[in-house]
Amino acid sequence: MGRIFVGIGFGAIQTGLFLREAQRSGNFDRYIVAMRRPEIAQAVNRDRTVTVNIAMPDGIAVETYTNIDARCLSVAADIQQLEQDMLAAHEISVAVSSVSDYVSDHPDSLHRLIARAISGKLRGAGPKVLIYSSENHNEAASLLQQAILSALPEADRSAATQVFQTVDTVIGKMSRVIRDQDEIQEAGLTLFADQSSEAFLVEAFNNILVSHVDPGRTSGRGISQLVEKTDLIPFEHAKIHGHNATHAGFAYVGQVLGLKWMADVAAIPEVFSFFHDAFLEESGEALIRLHGGKDPLFTADGYRAYVDDLLARMANPWLRDTCDRIGRDVSRKLGWDDRLIGTIRLVRGQNVSANRYGFAALAAFEVLNQQPETMLGSWVKSGATPDAAEDMVQFLKTLQPDYREWRAQLQSRNTTAVPNS
Repeated sequence: MGRIFVGIGFGAIQTGLFLREAQRSGNFDRYIVAMRRPEIAQAVNRDRTVTVNIAMPDGIAVETYTNIDARCLSVAADIQQLEQDMLAAHEISVAVSSVSDYVSDHPDSLHRLIARAISGKLRGAGPKVLIYSSENHNEAASLLQQAILSALPEADRSAATQVFQTVDTVIGKMSRVIRDQDEIQEAGLTLFADQSSEAFLVEAFNNILVSHVDPGRTSGRGISQLVEKTDLIPFEHAKIHGHNATHAGFAYVGQVLGLKWMADVAAIPEVFSFFHDAFLEESGEALIRLHGGKDPLFTADGYRAYVDDLLARMANPWLRDTCDRIGRDVSRKLGWDDRLIGTIRLVRGQNVSANRYGFAALAAFEVLNQQPETMLGSWVKSGATPDAAEDMVQFLKTLQPDYREWRAQLQSRNTTAVPNS
């Protein structure tokens, strides 16, 4: 019998990345996906297929994956089946909303479900398993392992670590779940299943990084497309302080200019060149100083190629991403360790100018309709010293006159922009 893949969580990353690459690898015989909504499970099970829209550089490609069995996490019979699926699984992809979803008080909390499968594997009832943690958190794999072990008897915990491994991922793949029926029809997208009402749209990019897989604790890796790295931290820095910071900058400037689509923001030459330079000269210079010698990415040529590739992908109109979606949850993205303030801190910490990312943060504050000092308490609560938090406020306030002049110039040059109130 061949390998078995189980995906927990059913969004664009699970379907358009892990399920897609598991099928494309040719290394698996069975595919199981689990989700909380019963109507979604029913839709998948009607034809045992999942369809995903792939945003190519020149249009939309449609791919359908077959022989899929869906389990609903709110149906007792399905949970029992899922436990048997995970017991037999060689690879499990956890792609849920947040690391906070790993643990709950429910008897069938995710960590308990996985722990019950691990307990069976300890008795020899199933193969060793590799578990991908796909949540956007630097310590997701460690948190998931700790949660699973906490649900096992203390006497079994040491031995359990020899039959499973959780690994981190760096997923620089842009994706969307689209529920608006007018947009689905306008874009000509295919629903994920017959009689469903949602469409998955992902970009074609699939160069996904994963931490080193220990063959002694797992049954190996069947999803062959993934790229193993001994140390993911430098690449996580590149994602949050390069990719995510620049992506957010485009979104907030787009919102300030009254634009809907990310591709329209990237099409403004002044904005594109501004964030190209921020990405290369601020993020790139700082990360090369910090991680130079660890990987070819952290060289002048390597990082320039990374910048050029990502900016071309961000500008892809077929991905149909909106400024509102990318810019959602503004306060979180202005967090002390997050993509804007965290990037400014990292860049300045390497004695590199972070003025352009400072402009991006000021655009975010403008969208939030607040001044930088309103975040002081939140930053201190997140670990900043009062002096460091105050220094960040002063840095941003010093930039405000130049930011306002730059924003006014953009608004005057782009007739599609909405004047600032």
